[in-house]
Amino acid sequence: MNDTMDTIPRLLVVDDEEGMRDTLTDILEEFDYHIDAVANGKEAVNRVRLGDYDLVLMDIRMPVMDGVQALGEIKRLNPDLPVIMMTAYARSEAVEQARERGAAAILYKPLAIDEVLPLIERTIRRDG
Repeated sequence: MNDTMDTIPRLLVVDDEEGMRDTLTDILEEFDYHIDAVANGKEAVNRVRLGDYDLVLMDIRMPVMDGVQALGEIKRLNPDLPVIMMTAYARSEAVEQARERGAAAILYKPLAIDEVLPLIERTIRRDG
């Protein structure tokens, strides 16, 4: 990817499942992304408010503040920040709401990393 520290893409991973956060963080760091990870939508909104991210990868169903609500808040703070949503539920009202609120893409769990990585790269290039 990029050679200099200041050009390494910064991603925010948001999932209430610690194992998912840790796995995504480990894999994405191997591909030269800088990763911050949080457990719910409220934490994600606070991080976006304070940080400068290139992309958010966020679960839809979480406690405290779900991903759809957080997506709306994030888009109010930074309309150009791409947010890729993740869900284990292919058919749900929340998926449609996420699309309506501006999700860049929807990924279905279990995630296939060979699909996730190219999608992240394309989304960052398209929006960057």
